[in-house]
Amino acid sequence: MAVLTVKNQMFKPQDSLPSMLVYGVQDDGQTINQFNIRDYAKGAYLLLFFFPLGLKEDSEEVLKFAKSLKEFQELDCKVVGVTSESPLAIKRWMVKDHESGGFGRVLGFPMISDKDLALAMSMGVARGCGVPSRSAFIFDPRGLARYCSAHKSGIKFNTKELLRLVNAVKTSDRTGMAVPAGWKSGEIDLIPTEYSAKVAYFKRKYGSNTESEGLKKMFSDFDRDGDGL
Repeated sequence: MAVLTVKNQMFKPQDSLPSMLVYGVQDDGQTINQFNIRDYAKGAYLLLFFFPLGLKEDSEEVLKFAKSLKEFQELDCKVVGVTSESPLAIKRWMVKDHESGGFGRVLGFPMISDKDLALAMSMGVARGCGVPSRSAFIFDPRGLARYCSAHKSGIKFNTKELLRLVNAVKTSDRTGMAVPAGWKSGEIDLIPTEYSAKVAYFKRKYGSNTESEGLKKMFSDFDRDGDGL
């Protein structure tokens, strides 16, 4: 009997989506086949989330993604879930009623079976107990990670926040500008990336009386540790 040894690799924003063949249950909730996530998401944004499967509260989290699927699709973002259960177990959860702990419905997005935690380890979120950490990753159409988050099981996913983040990444890509903290859909208060335009932005935003005061305020905002560099 082979013993699973967890060896997580470091994974961070701007790293590429791993290219590997994995088995999964497709959008229809019935078809099991092998596919490459990178090929599946090519040309679109991707939200990839890992979760343990086994409790009713786990299925409730997945159902929140299913309910928000149309909103993700409107942002040209595909959704893929990853769990360490077998494809057959995932299919059983599709037909098992929600009151008994199942999904009780077809999700509408692929669910990957990562039994050997190969995908989870390649993205740094495998656990020694044999299940992945609750974690979420946002990839752009180039397959580069733009957002990475992992947390303990007691902290649940916030689908509305993930939708906001996908929209923020897409808005930054479309405009070539930086998105400020707390940005919401439709807000036009974006930060220029070109130096002179950025200086003008901060001068205007903070309402400095002189250019030197505006530059000083801008610098102090970036100089969080106060080292003057």
